[in-house]
Amino acid sequence: MEMMDYGAFLTDEQRIEIVNQRIVQLAAEAYQRNLNRDAAIAVGNEEEVAIADTALNQLRVTLNVHLMELQKIKTRAEGE
Repeated sequence: MEMMDYGAFLTDEQRIEIVNQRIVQLAAEAYQRNLNRDAAIAVGNEEEVAIADTALNQLRVTLNVHLMELQKIKTRAEGE
């Protein structure tokens, strides 16, 4: 099954706004998860630390994907 390019329905400005909003959301979630991780460390809850580490790793990957997409959009927009 071929994936549709949903971004084609949006202008570059709209894409940039959406990606920027998502980056802020992801950063806020990572900040909260990191605080929860620190709290789990403080009470010695290794299970919660491991859960937080997994979530933080996924957020890091997702943030990087969004940052790369933002750069791609901006580069394309500058070339037009």
